[in-house]
Amino acid sequence: MPDMTIDDSLPPRIVGGGINTRESEQPVVVTQMLGIDDSEPVREEALRARFLSFDPLFDSASNLVAHQLVLRGRHTSADAPPELQQMDEDMLLTGLYSLIQSNLAGTLPLLVQISESVLFSDIPKQLNHRQLVWRINIENEQHLARALALQDAGLTFCPALNRAHPVVKESASAWRYLACNANDNPPGVAARPVVEGVRHAHTQAHWPEHAWFKGSFFSGDTQPADGSRELALQLDLLGIALRSSLDTLIQFVQLNPEMAPRLLAIAHSQVGGMSRPAESAAHALIMLGPQRASRVAALLALTGTRKCS
Repeated sequence: MPDMTIDDSLPPRIVGGGINTRESEQPVVVTQMLGIDDSEPVREEALRARFLSFDPLFDSASNLVAHQLVLRGRHTSADAPPELQQMDEDMLLTGLYSLIQSNLAGTLPLLVQISESVLFSDIPKQLNHRQLVWRINIENEQHLARALALQDAGLTFCPALNRAHPVVKESASAWRYLACNANDNPPGVAARPVVEGVRHAHTQAHWPEHAWFKGSFFSGDTQPADGSRELALQLDLLGIALRSSLDTLIQFVQLNPEMAPRLLAIAHSQVGGMSRPAESAAHALIMLGPQRASRVAALLALTGTRKCS
């Protein structure tokens, strides 16, 4: 695991949903599946391994040079509902906070994509570390001014510049890294291009030697794993359990009936504490009430819908 120095100025919590990491700097027990799984309690390090992924970036000689932190099995599109995008970002940043608190960041640079709302929050300063490179989209002069101010304060950015905005485009020489698409023309500045979407050798050859690359030409074409849909459902369920109403949770479970057996098993265990059997998963959630239903749903999201062996 990487060496990391914890910044004592970090706040006790991060705004947003996700796994609570504020109780201890060491990997802590998050939950014990009483009556469901008699094995070791689920710990933060296991949850990070389950939900976080480190996408590799390579140089022109195919050497590993950096990672980008993403949610495992998750590819939220730009046109996804804002609530879903925010939920994913909350969980990603919560995972990043947990990594920092547990001394688990790479010795290589670690890129983390953030939204406009996070750019204008205190989170980048709170979570800043010498290995972190904040990946952002700079669309206008307000975004540009904020990012430059944070860079002056010691943060490192890898912006994707809006080339249709003259002022934003002219800032290219101000950055150490620039996010680019494989189909773009290389920027004529000293910044290191971080090129996404490289699929062919002739595309890679179009870029300068000091560029970094992310794409199937280097990492190989990957097919979705068999459990990718289940993992996506787990992430959705975790966000709903932490952020949404009981009615929304009931509707989600009804739309995904494969979750019912495990949810009922948890609800009827010592964790759920139900006094009598429920007729269905929806009935169980109603009987549990908002707080206990949220807890049971979060446990289901963290452990998965399949019966533990």
